[in-house]
Amino acid sequence: MFFDTLDKLRNKPAPVKRSIAFGISLSITALVGVLWVISFYAYASESAKKGLFTGAVEPVQELSEKISGRIEDVNATTGRLKNEADNLYTLLESIQPATSSSGTSTLEEELIQ
Repeated sequence: MFFDTLDKLRNKPAPVKRSIAFGISLSITALVGVLWVISFYAYASESAKKGLFTGAVEPVQELSEKISGRIEDVNATTGRLKNEADNLYTLLESIQPATSSSGTSTLEEELIQ
């Protein structure tokens, strides 16, 4: 019976063979996935009863707090850099050379002469 089915499949066109192969592989993958989820759930339930996950959250909380602290430091540094850039821009605007009536600065006039 199995070999008869294989002979029938060999005689089918290539697209049909591919779709049958895809269906079989999808079914096997789904079956393995379901078995994995069931076994993981059983393991997690058993581990929770034994207290194996006790204290497992603490390292995650510490890491989260460290990351939050670093992000706050970066935000503070970025704010200080922005303020310094604004101050520098204001300073540069204030020391810009005065322009003469011809539209050129006095420094430019000195260089031209």
